[in-house]
Amino acid sequence: MGFGLQLRLLLWKNFTLKKRSPLAVLFEVLIPLVLFLILMGIRLRRQPEPKPEEIFPVRALPSSGIIPLLQQFCPNKVTDEHGFPLHPNSSIGSILADISDIMNSPSLSVIDNLKNIPQHYR
Repeated sequence: MGFGLQLRLLLWKNFTLKKRSPLAVLFEVLIPLVLFLILMGIRLRRQPEPKPEEIFPVRALPSSGIIPLLQQFCPNKVTDEHGFPLHPNSSIGSILADISDIMNSPSLSVIDNLKNIPQHYR
């Protein structure tokens, strides 16, 4: 049975069921139409206003664990422009910068350079 025949049978069945209760059909058509007209009236009465962009501070979620959740209440923390905490005394930033430099270098001695990284941070 093809799609066209199935659609025709479905529409015929729907029509025969609906012609028995014209009041229900009237409500099925009028209620969405009235709600649409109410929404259109609200929209035409008050035009949308452009709002500036807002950036909210970063907050740890409870699923991140108890330590990050409690760290957000520490008052003297250093953050970047988006609110992410920075740790200026940690060495992870310099380690990642060195690894990035090594991976971006076209030299063939990448393995030798990787072996020298632990010596820099002792």
